[in-house]
Amino acid sequence: MRYFFKATGVLVVAVLGFCFWKFPELGLGISAMAVAWLSFCVKIVGPTEKAISVFLGKPWRNLNSGLNFILWPMEKLVVYPTKQQELELEPIEVVTKKDISHSQAAIKVKLTFYFFWPDNLTSALVKGASPDTIKGLFQEAIYNALRSVIIGMTWETCYSEKDKIGKEALDILFDTSSPIKEAGIEKNKIFTAIEVFLPKELIANLTAPEVAGLKADARKKEAVGEKEFILAQKQAEAEGRKLVFDSIGDNMAKEALFTLREMSQGTSNTILFGLPPELYETVKNATRNTDIEKAFKLLPVKQQKQTLEFMEKLKLKGGEK
Repeated sequence: MRYFFKATGVLVVAVLGFCFWKFPELGLGISAMAVAWLSFCVKIVGPTEKAISVFLGKPWRNLNSGLNFILWPMEKLVVYPTKQQELELEPIEVVTKKDISHSQAAIKVKLTFYFFWPDNLTSALVKGASPDTIKGLFQEAIYNALRSVIIGMTWETCYSEKDKIGKEALDILFDTSSPIKEAGIEKNKIFTAIEVFLPKELIANLTAPEVAGLKADARKKEAVGEKEFILAQKQAEAEGRKLVFDSIGDNMAKEALFTLREMSQGTSNTILFGLPPELYETVKNATRNTDIEKAFKLLPVKQQKQTLEFMEKLKLKGGEK
């Protein structure tokens, strides 16, 4: 092919040289027409494109991106993008399968078709597949494949297994003589996205068990959370009580016992002087209160009683010593 172009170029240069030598004015006119013709013959294919040339109505050669020369007007280019193509089809209504637990239903299915043009564009061009014609050429075949798949599935299966619809539809398209297969498009380079639209009554039937399940899970989580809160509260109280007991030592003054007793009865007027600092801080921290008298009163009665009894034992024990 390149030898043909070289020979053509040499011939054109020879003719122009002869015209300039013998007929300068004619040579100038021919040169102007040659420049105009060359402007139609030089084609640039973009970096994200590829092309196939059509010579006298027949596919001739595949061209890559870059500067290309064609014999216009006998030859022309059809350009195809190299990027992934998206073909979004309008939703179609299909009647689903009926079984023991599911009735027939008319649902709408929308398919978006993603594909790449083949490296060799001859088959695509012969089939008439181009970026401008793919929707009209592929649409009916895709719709027929979708119908064949969906009529064998229940409406619930269609909704829950959308990917299965696209996969089985592709199997049908490539097991038969579909325009997609004949255009040379490879099956492993095709991706589908399926959307299923159910009638309102079917959505209610589908979501009712799910909503009930979510509510049950929420109730379980709430019960578990409440139980954990109660356990944590009891653990905190136990730890606070332990801190109170641990802070009371053998050197606890008699006035401290009287002060705590008066605190529990609400008859103490000067309560801070008789308490050791360790007990003061512990009771305050255990009950999250800044007032020691109020803090001790906030302790449960049982814990107050246990504290007083424990301190009585410590006092008696100290007296024995």
